[in-house]
Formats: sequence, structure tokens, C-alpha cells
Amino acid sequence: MRIGTKNKWERDFKQALSFIGAGESADFATETLIEVFNWCEVNNKSYWPVLFVHDEVLCECYRDEVEKNARELKEIMEKPKKRVKGFGCPVKIQKGENWYEKQMEEILV
Repeated sequence: MRIGTKNKWERDFKQALSFIGAGESADFATETLIEVFNWCEVNNKSYWPVLFVHDEVLCECYRDEVEKNARELKEIMEKPKKRVKGFGCPVKIQKGENWYEKQMEEILV
């Protein structure tokens, strides 16, 4: 028996609940990413998702269109999803010349 758990059933139950939450989060993020790709393709947008890691989406765009694109992207990503009715996820957008520098400057849109 592990320290911190009363019994195997309790530990297994907690792991099962964590698995459900993680699965729903991944589905939510995937649905959002698909919406962003579709939006970019249909509207000929000048930004595009390049990389998706855990809960971050890395997009590229032209320097002179960062703020405009950030507003559009945030609106799409915060919109409530079909899978989880009425639930939208808050989004924080940052910019930079590369992934490291993006942590330095947050865009308030």
C-alpha cells in the first residue's frame, strides 16, 4: 500500500477521476485547435498554428499584424465548445520573436 492512501480502491478511484479530467482537457484543446485551423483556412488569415504542446499553441504571423491576430485568436479559443456545453476556457496570449521570448511580453487583448 502507498503512503497517503487508505486502500487500493481509493487510490484507483482517484486515478480514474484524474484520467477523465485529463482526457476531457485534451479533447477540449484538440477541438479548439481544429477550430483555429478551420478559421485560418476559410478566412485566409495571415497566422497559423505551428506547434501544440500540452496547453499551449504556438502560432506564427507577420509582425505588423500581431495584435489584430491575437484578438481574433483569443475570441476563437475562448468561445464555448460543443463538447462541454457552455464552458469556455480563459486564454492568455504572449508574443515574442521565438518561443523563449514569448514568455517575456504578454499581450492584453
